[in-house]
Amino acid sequence: MWLYRLCHKTIRGLLSLFWRIDISGLEHVPDTGGGIICSNHKSTWDPVVLAISVDRTLHFMAKEELYRTAFMRWLLPQLGAVRVKRGLTDRRAIREYLAYLNAGDLCGIFPEGTRSRDGELHDFYQGAAYFALKSGQPLIPAALVGEVGRVRSHVQVRFGTAVQPPHQDNPERETMEILTRRLMESVQALQGYENGN
Repeated sequence: MWLYRLCHKTIRGLLSLFWRIDISGLEHVPDTGGGIICSNHKSTWDPVVLAISVDRTLHFMAKEELYRTAFMRWLLPQLGAVRVKRGLTDRRAIREYLAYLNAGDLCGIFPEGTRSRDGELHDFYQGAAYFALKSGQPLIPAALVGEVGRVRSHVQVRFGTAVQPPHQDNPERETMEILTRRLMESVQALQGYENGN
């Protein structure tokens, strides 16, 4: 994806002019093979910040509302986004997302489902666990700390130890609950380890 690489390099350079971005734990992000980066979500800039923090193409689901203009309908697929209808089971989006994982690509997801308006970490949905079990790919916890999107702010991107799930063609609810709880605890720990929380 030449356009993704071009945008990646350009945006990384531009954002470095406005924000100080520190990245830690990159050793937990695989250089090859599939994986699902799972992060807290406070800002519309979060997908961009995560994407420029890794040197691989990172596929996200993008809500259907973002595809209203012809330009966005062209651009988002070029950037590897998966179009999804929120509020229902979008089987086409699920198949496309799983296809990326099964091909050994890196994907991103925000398990809270939407942005946190109060900055607190809210309960995770089980979608990340479902995709991990279905594909057999690891869950990589991540935390975005700082005022993402605020000029001259200090933003920290922290990656944690991957959680390797068993492969299940039909993911079991109990296993998804356990994985989701473990993932949320990992993201919470990453958010607070430098603040003493």
